[in-house]
Amino acid sequence: MDWADRIGRRIRLRDLHILLAVAEWGSMAKASAHLAISHPVVSKTISDLEHTVGVRLFDRNSQGVELTTYGRALLKCGVTVFDEMRQGLKQIEFLADPESGELAIGCSDITMASLLPATHGQEPHTQFFGQAFHRVWTESCGCHHGADEEENA
Repeated sequence: MDWADRIGRRIRLRDLHILLAVAEWGSMAKASAHLAISHPVVSKTISDLEHTVGVRLFDRNSQGVELTTYGRALLKCGVTVFDEMRQGLKQIEFLADPESGELAIGCSDITMASLLPATHGQEPHTQFFGQAFHRVWTESCGCHHGADEEENA
């Protein structure tokens, strides 16, 4: 069975969310109460995850559950997935803001300096523009068209 069949189509974000909650609370009952879902749903989700990956993710005892080495590895991946998802959602929120965006202007440094008035600093035109429009990215590339041709002539 290849990766896509075994894991890619069977592990959902919801499953990882439940795994994170069970690991955090140390008990399926406490995790189910925290997540406001039934204990059997939490238990079945963990059991299905264990079946999908082919190893036990938790050691169960009378005090609750404890992650196995495999569980810690999947937990680490789950945390990374949710961190990446948060970053992606922040980026979408930023891009969806009508007052933000990216401005790319292709011109010589002299023209750029006149388009975006200079102040002080290493890149004065972008510093000034960045202060006035803090949610817009600027980038200038020194396009020296003609200068190189004169040196090579």
